[in-house]
Amino acid sequence: MNTDIKDLKVLIVDDEESVRSTLSRLLRHYKMVPSTANNAEKALKRLKNGETYDCMILDLLMPEMNGKELIQKLKEENLFPLNRVIVLTAVHHADNATAYIQYGCAGYCGKPFENKRILEQIWRACGLSVNKDELDALV
Repeated sequence: MNTDIKDLKVLIVDDEESVRSTLSRLLRHYKMVPSTANNAEKALKRLKNGETYDCMILDLLMPEMNGKELIQKLKEENLFPLNRVIVLTAVHHADNATAYIQYGCAGYCGKPFENKRILEQIWRACGLSVNKDELDALV
């Protein structure tokens, strides 16, 4: 299985410290390199400054610029490939998931999230093969 997740750089954009912290711990456990931004503006600034990431986990509901607005800017300014963005939200609607995936995002996870689901979404977003048995063994 091509699951070389070590050193994958993941940008976590969420206004909730507990979510950023939990995701960061999970990713570090699997030898990934998490970076965090507590709002969309900071994430946008990092990307405009040339920082690169293998994928992004993006909360939709944030104050000021929300995740949907950031996705639009990413697309308009060609700053980050949408097929490497995983949408994360506390608002669960099947229509939302379908809409973001049709828009070009890699995946959609609800809060609270399952570790296995986030890891699987990261692998898929980064173009890595996912073997369910091996994924089950990791989590």
